[in-house]
Amino acid sequence: MVTDKGSARNDLDRFTGLYGDPKESNKNRKLWVMVSCDGFLVVGALWGDGAPWWMKSVSDKTFTYSDTFTDNLETEFETNSSGKAIRMNHSLTILKSPLKRVGPIP
Repeated sequence: MVTDKGSARNDLDRFTGLYGDPKESNKNRKLWVMVSCDGFLVVGALWGDGAPWWMKSVSDKTFTYSDTFTDNLETEFETNSSGKAIRMNHSLTILKSPLKRVGPIP
């Protein structure tokens, strides 16, 4: 199944990093956010080996994903005054929302 990824973007580096709850005792219970080599935002779970979500841009800071296994994942980033992401709001029921940007990708 091919999902609609929309148009590639060249301003996505500001969203990359690890996002988690700083109070979470499981250090692997985080989401990672990266940019693909062809200009799309990709989100995945640090704790598992499931396929990452190739997000579709729906606005400047909002992205969605949907397929036969994942129904309507939505993410929206909060940024600081320089435009760098500091938090991610999301629709996943298995994690607290928002998640704080806790560091770079290891």
